[in-house]
Order: sequence, then structure tokens, then C-alpha cells
Amino acid sequence: MNRIPALKDAAIKITKVIAQQGPAALANAIVNLHVDGRAVQVNKGATILDAINKSGSHVPTLCYHPEFEPRAVCRMCLVDVKGSNKPVPACRTIAQEGQDITTNSEEIKSFRRRDLQFLLNRHPNDCIRCEAAGQCKLQSLVQEEQVEDIWPASTKKVRGSPEHPEHLLHDHTSPSIFRDMDKCIECGLCVEACAAQKINAIGFAERGSGMMPITAFDKPLAETGCISCGQCTLRCPVGALIERPDWHRVLEVLDDRKRKTIVQTAPATRVAISEEFGLEPGSISTGRMINALRQLGFDYVTDTNFSADLTIMEEANELLQRVQGKREGALPLFTSCCPGWINYVEIHRPDLIPHLSTTKSPQQMHGSIARNGPLAKLIAAESEEEPFIVSIMPCTAKKDEAVRPGNRGDIDAVLTTRELAKMIRHRNIPFASLSNDGKYDSPMGDSSGAAAIFGASGGVLEAALRTAADALGLDGPIEHEGVRGVERGIKVASIEGLGSVAAVSSIGSAIDLLSNDDWKKKFLMIEVMTCPGGCLGGGGEPKSDDKDILKKRMKGIYTIDDLSTIRKSHENKEVRQLYNDFLGSPLSETSERLLHTTYAARGSPREKLARFLSAVDLRDCEEAARLCTNDCVWNTNTDAFGAVCGKDSIKCLIKDKLPKVDKKCGLEIKRHRLMSDGTDVVGPDGQQHHFDIMLDDAGLIKSLTRTSIEAFGIVPAALFVPQAVNVVFKILLPCLIINGVGIGIDFYAEKNIWAFIVAFLILRAMALVIAFCTALCLNWKAKRPINDLGDVAVLWLSFTWISTVVLGIPICSAVFGDPSLGTKYGLMAGVSSFIFQLPLQLIFFEYHEAEQRWSREPRPTTQQITPAPTKDSTIVTIEVASDQSQSSHSPDDDPRSWWSIINFEYFSRAAFWPDISKRLVSNPILIALFVGFVISLSTAGQYLRCPSDTCIAGLEWFGDMLGWLGECVSPLSLLAMGSWMYGQLYPSSSHRIPILKLCFFMILKLIAIPLLMMGLAKGMKLNDEAGRAAVLIASLPISMASFSLGRQYNVGEKDLAANVTAGTVLMLPTIIVWNVVLDAVGLYPVQ
Repeated sequence: MNRIPALKDAAIKITKVIAQQGPAALANAIVNLHVDGRAVQVNKGATILDAINKSGSHVPTLCYHPEFEPRAVCRMCLVDVKGSNKPVPACRTIAQEGQDITTNSEEIKSFRRRDLQFLLNRHPNDCIRCEAAGQCKLQSLVQEEQVEDIWPASTKKVRGSPEHPEHLLHDHTSPSIFRDMDKCIECGLCVEACAAQKINAIGFAERGSGMMPITAFDKPLAETGCISCGQCTLRCPVGALIERPDWHRVLEVLDDRKRKTIVQTAPATRVAISEEFGLEPGSISTGRMINALRQLGFDYVTDTNFSADLTIMEEANELLQRVQGKREGALPLFTSCCPGWINYVEIHRPDLIPHLSTTKSPQQMHGSIARNGPLAKLIAAESEEEPFIVSIMPCTAKKDEAVRPGNRGDIDAVLTTRELAKMIRHRNIPFASLSNDGKYDSPMGDSSGAAAIFGASGGVLEAALRTAADALGLDGPIEHEGVRGVERGIKVASIEGLGSVAAVSSIGSAIDLLSNDDWKKKFLMIEVMTCPGGCLGGGGEPKSDDKDILKKRMKGIYTIDDLSTIRKSHENKEVRQLYNDFLGSPLSETSERLLHTTYAARGSPREKLARFLSAVDLRDCEEAARLCTNDCVWNTNTDAFGAVCGKDSIKCLIKDKLPKVDKKCGLEIKRHRLMSDGTDVVGPDGQQHHFDIMLDDAGLIKSLTRTSIEAFGIVPAALFVPQAVNVVFKILLPCLIINGVGIGIDFYAEKNIWAFIVAFLILRAMALVIAFCTALCLNWKAKRPINDLGDVAVLWLSFTWISTVVLGIPICSAVFGDPSLGTKYGLMAGVSSFIFQLPLQLIFFEYHEAEQRWSREPRPTTQQITPAPTKDSTIVTIEVASDQSQSSHSPDDDPRSWWSIINFEYFSRAAFWPDISKRLVSNPILIALFVGFVISLSTAGQYLRCPSDTCIAGLEWFGDMLGWLGECVSPLSLLAMGSWMYGQLYPSSSHRIPILKLCFFMILKLIAIPLLMMGLAKGMKLNDEAGRAAVLIASLPISMASFSLGRQYNVGEKDLAANVTAGTVLMLPTIIVWNVVLDAVGLYPVQ
């Protein structure tokens, strides 16, 4: 008997899969039946409820939603089927050929009334004050059926479990969602919605009359894994789960008329609000909404689309700087527009924080600019009173976002689309009959079509692609159909010249994507929208049982884009004017301060510090005290305040002793700003501080100590190292090569130069063999290719030092037959080997770089579009239609074995070798080598070689300049290497590197290792020349060049660390081994 429900579920799933196979599969698959005497035809696999809706009849439902598998727990949709001995639930029963359905028999209607009375027995009489009044399905059914509440208040059953009274009935701890479980009817839709998102913050507990949805371990919602997406509030048919109601407070401010009011409206709201007033779903009501907001009393009506364009400007530049290595942060870049996604990362996956864009969402950018930018100055001319800023959003998580540290204070209230509709109805504004000609105020009212599509999944990515294509001079399409769609899943597009990108619809699909690390290699940028369909399906949008509602809304959004006069964010004239007059440029200091943010793992000391400092900045003494233990100690390390002991003393300090915050219009709130990682902070005065913070077991602050960071230092390692490496690679090394090869070497005067080259090639070949073998060992350990020829190239340069030190002098002595010449040219090999070795090495690097690029390019396959998902689907991958498939390589797809260094697949690509050749021709080091050889072989070098008899008077400066720049290779590379070593030791530090610590690492590289080499040479009793070579090689630019090249070609931090170590530390035991071997075979004995 227990198997019957499972078999029934399986039958439902099978029939629904059959029903979705397309017209061809559905031929001759029509079911004919009668509903209340009317003939109806439905597709095979449809439910009786589908047939009833198609017939025009009606049955009520409380627990049904088309997105989820029907559970039939409310029993309101029971119908009579002729020939059946009992009523059946219409939502769950498959329609059969020839059935005769009756929906409104007296027995059925009587049952529904009794069912409603049973629900009322456990439901509070609070409809007058309930936030769901007017939209509550239970209330609607009671009115429709005229059911009387026959249960006196004294006899009503209290919700909850008598055995477990600890279950919370009322939970208002979340900044986004209210839970009032005494209104729950156990429909289960909230549990289904949370499970579909794969968050599972709520679930059923108990049985029978005690059953109810609870959080894990009965924790308040704010302490669970809830990400505030609000899908539970969107599905709840009653008032048990609602968004935090802020519309009452907004109406009070509007009626008071003491403060200037500014409202912004999100892209999705202008389409969805139409449904609240009976207009066709998908109708564009931008003008009506603007006019309604003005009638409500808002002084300035502005558009969030304006700040969506602003977001693209900042985010696109951030992506470009990350790609160029000029900005901290990892690739691929995750978008940061969706607060539910940010909550998920901070709560569940803090390891992804380095990948998040630091740009604020359009809502928060808008609030920051409205409070501090040109509009604020216009308002300040009218009133000094702080403006009241409201945002109308499709999302419940936006309420959470508005009170985040760094954001708090910019937006005064966030209203959902449903809340705005309530305000309009309460003020008796005839929305449907309003003129649709309303216009946004300027500034902050102009926008592009790219901003409008922010409301749909894939819209942020498409808007970014439009701007990126123009920035790179690509002639790409303005519309990217491949990233569009409202289905849950992952949409992938590959854009020529940019790489592969992905748009993820629903947090559940994101969890699937992140289940392995393939995304790190496949994509350049990933957009994640927590709700299915993006903001169009947000938790604050109008409730609907229409299974196609998201498609209808999406059509409206893209219609706005199609009708827009400008369709690219960077063409927005108001945004350009804002940069000219106020911000300066994307990623400027002002932009960083107002438009960018930081993140922290929830519950971490960093997050607690951010919340505490945010409360201090706003002088919210109560919030600051709430974060502290009773005996908390706050050591300010200032003469004025010293150490403050106890929660009450901290409250007193913030309230009475700190300067009051001037909140006049147009005055920026001075805030503490967390640096990219750790607990380092930039204070309101611009000075950097470090905070040591200790938490107790409950996560409250037990002690907090502030110390000023050493002011005398250089920029952070993450910013300095890439810039220094760029200078070495593009300027200093080329100058060193031109000076050394073109001016310093005379190929005609040196009698033994060609014999020396032969000796050198022997050394290089030996080092190359060792490098290949080492790379194979690394591959074997990982059981897959690691970094291909790029790894070999860095290893080769590392082992060049070893072969030069151990074998340089003996081999040169053997070739020349003269120990003195052997010593001379052996040392010459040690000094100049990296110059002659570079051409082949750079080819290795460029091949490695090309492989990395081409591995992200599409493979030629046939186009494939996966069918729309069934209700059981959790992920849908939609490949983009183009000349090439948009799929990307994953490590598991790599055809190579662990022993294969080179991927021969690319040899057959027509454009692969021209790609490498183009980069080699433009390589600054190869250009320098070519110029150097031309100067030397043409004998022109003798006229620049000063001092000499042939030097042309007046050209001394040229050789001196090249020599001086070339000599900078060592110190700058050394400085970069020391900075990098500091960054490895202190990875969480983002402040300037203290000079003393930097000097320590530089001395370690420059002095300590050569001293070790000297000691080893003495211990081995090497002759003076060999000992001197060992010491020189340890400190000359060869090792630093290895570091610079590895960084320039992005071989990888871990591999780079291993290779630098191999070239310095592993040199010592290698020398011992080689000398033992040489002594054993009697080859080149030490004199």
C-alpha cells in the first residue's frame, strides 16, 4: 500500500514528460472529456484541473501552484468523476478519455464549506489588519462561499504543537520577511519554493494538527541560511509569510510633507504592476506608475534604470582591470546586482567573495547618488532637511540590502511592487484609468534599453556585452538571444573576442553550477539572479498562478528595450554628464567611495566589525550595543577616549561624545570603509587602521582594539606587483637586451663566440630536458595537464641557473680546451644565458597563453537548445545559436593524458598559429632581441659602445640610458618579488606594505640565499671561479626574470611559487647530486 503514492507520482511525471515532447509527439494524443456537461479536449498528460480551467468552469485551490508538483493537501479542488466511488483532487489527477467531471455538486460544495470552517477554527480573526487582506486566497474563498466563523474565540485552537511549544509562531527578525505561523494553513508551498531554490531554510515538523513549517532548530529566520529571496512570500496563499511591511511608514512621511521625498522604480516593476489593477500581464505601465507616484505625493520620481546604466559603466571597467591584472579580485567575475545572490555567497560560499564584483547594485548606487550627487544639490537649494529616499523593487532581498554595512542610510525605505499597489489602492487612485504619459524627473531619469532588460535573467550580462563590444571595437549584435529566457537553468554564450559568459536563472541553478570548479576555466563573467526569470520573478512581484506569467512579463521588458532610442548604457547622456560633473571617471576615488562596496562572510569577525562601524558612522548607539557583550572593551587607542569598557559606556560614547552626524541634504555621510580583506579599515579621515576583534560563543563582540597602520610603506602587493612586472617586461628587459646584445657584444671581435654558443646550447638543452621531466612529474601527480608549455618555460629558466652553476664552467672548459677561457665564457653564460634562451622560451609562453584562450573558445558542433524544463527540472543549459557551438572546455573534456605536455588538437586550427605569430611579432622582448642582433651584426654597435675609439661623440647618453634602464631590472624585479612574498605570507592584508618587512624579504632574496650558496661552495671546495658563479647566479637578474615572466604570462600563483622555489632552494641539493655524479664518473674533476 505504501508504494501506491510513489507509483502515482511516477505516472504523473511520465505523462507530463510525454506532454512536453512537442507537437509531433502529441499527434493523436488528445483526451476528450466533459466538464459540467461541456465537451473539452486537452493534451494527454494534462490534469483534470487543466481541463476545468479550459472549460471555463472553476474550482478553488489553496495548495496548488503550476511551478510545483501538486500535493493535494488542501482538498479544496475535489471534484466528482462519474463512475468513481469518491471525489478526486483535480490538481493531481490525470485527465482520462471519456471522463465526465462535475465540479459543483451539492456534496462537493458542502465539503468545501466544512473544510473552510475547519481552517477558520485554526485561523485568527485578524483580516482587517492583515497585510494579505484583499490578496488572501482563504479570505477570498470565505467571502465567495459565505462561510460563517462558527467558532467562538475561546474555543479556537491555537496553532503549533502542544508537545513542542518552542516552535516560533511569530518571527520578525529578518529585515526582509515576516513569519506569522498562526495564519498558516499547511499548504506546503513555502517549503516547496525554498526547496526549489535549494536553500531549504524551512521545512515541515510534527504531524496531524501540530504540523507546521519551521526553520532548522527553530532558529529565528535571520539566523538561518535564508537568503531573503522571498519566493516563500510569493507563493504563500495567506498572510503567514509576507515581506516586511514598510509602506505604512512611507505613507506617514508623504502625508507629513516635512521632508522632500525621492522615489526610484526598478525595471521590472513598470511591467508587473499592471497585473495588480486588472491590466493584461506584460502591459507596460511606466507612465501610469509615474503619475500614480506623483499623486501619492512624491516630490521627485526617478528611474533605477539610470543607475543600471551607471552599474554597467563601473562593472565593465572593473572587469577590464581584473583581466589586465590592475585590480584585486579573481576571475571569472560574478555580477553583484542581486542581493539574494550576495546573501548566498556571504552565508554559504564565502570562498567566492574574491570573484564578486565590488560595484553596488543599481538600487544602492541610485540611493548614494541621490543623497550626494547633483540631485541632492538641487534639493539643498530648496530645503536643508534630509531627503526621504524610497525605492520600489520587485525583490524582498532589497530590504535586506538597504541595511547592509556601507549601504545603510542611503535608502530610507524599500517597497515591493505589491506594497506600492497597496498604497495606490489605499489612496483610491484609479491606476488603470491613469494616463500612461508620465515622465521621470531629471537628473536620474534618463536611461537606455540596456538598463530596462536588467529586470530579466540575462539582462545584466547582455547590457554588459553591448558596452564591452563597443569598448573593444567589435562589430557584434546588439541583441544576445542566447542569454535570454525565464526558465530555471544556465544560459551560455560565447562572444568572439570576449570569451564565454553565463547567465544563471535561480539560485538552485547557481548551486548546480558551483558544484565543481569547471566554471573557473569556462567563463569570463557570470550573472546570477536568485529568482527564476530574474527580477521578473522576484519575491516582491504580484502573486500569480499563471504558468506563463514570467514569459509575458519578459515580453514587456524587451519591448521597452526595442522601443528605446538608445540601447547601450555608455550612450546615456545623463550618466556621461554625471561623470563629467561629479564622479570624474569610472573607478575614480569618488566612484570607489560612493559606488563600490565590500563583502564579508556572515558571522565572521570582519562582518561583525563592519556592522559595528556602520552603526558608529550613523551614531546608532542601540545597534552598536546590540552587537556587543555586556563587558565588551573597545580600545580606541586615542587620547580623547582611550579604552571604553562595557556596553553602556559604548552606547554613551556613541550617543553623547562623538560628533553629531550632519544629515543635511547634499552632505556625504563620512563612513569607515573596509579594505578588500581582513579587518583593515580606511577611516572617515582617510587614515588606515587595523582592528583586532574577539567574539564570544554567541558571535557578540567581546573586545575591539584599533591600531593605526604604519603610514610609511608602498602600495598593496596585489596592485604593485602587476605594475612592476609590466614595467620590467615591456621596458627594462628590452633595454637590457638591446644594450647587452647590440652594444655589449661584438660578434666579429670575439674569436670564440660561436664556440661559446655551442657550449651554451648544450647547457640549455640539458636544462630543457630537466624542465620537461619536472613538468611531467607535476602532471602525473595531478593526473591531468597543469600549465602545459607555460609550466615548462618557467621551470626551464629556473633550472637554467642550476645547469649554469654546475656545468657551465666544466663544459666551456671542455669545448675551448682552455680552463681560463672556460671560466670566462662559463661566467658569461651565467650572466647572459637568459637573453639567448628567451626566443624559444617566449614561444612556449605564447603557446601556453594561446591554449588558455582557445580552451575557452567554442568547439565546432551542431547547435543544440535543450527543451524547456519540467517541474522536476533543476537545471537547463541552453547553447547559443551561432556558427560555432557556445560550449566550453572543461578539464574532463581535455583529450590529453597526464603525460602529454602539448595539446595537438590546436595544430589543425587555421587561426591558431597566426594568433601566436601575431603576438610573437608584437612581443617587446623579441623585438628587443631582433634590434640588438641587427645593431651588433651590422657593426653599428661599435659606434654606440662608450668609452671606445669608435664611439661617436654625443651619443654617450644613449648607451648610458639603455644601461641605466637595464640595470633597473634587478632592483625593480627584486622589489616586486619581495612584495609578492609579503603578499603570500600575509594574504589577508590589503594595506600598504611596511618598508621594514619588505626590506626583510628583499634581503632574504638578495643576501641570504647567496650566502648559503657561498657556504655550500666552500664546503664542496669548489674553485674560486665556480664558487663565484654560484653566488652570482643566486642574486643576478636571471631569477628575478623568471618571476617577472611567470607573472606576465599568468602561469599561476601556486605554480609560480613552486618554480621560484625550484630555482632557489632546489638548486642546493641539485648541485650536490650533480657533483657526486661528476666525481663518480670522473668527468670534469674539480681542480
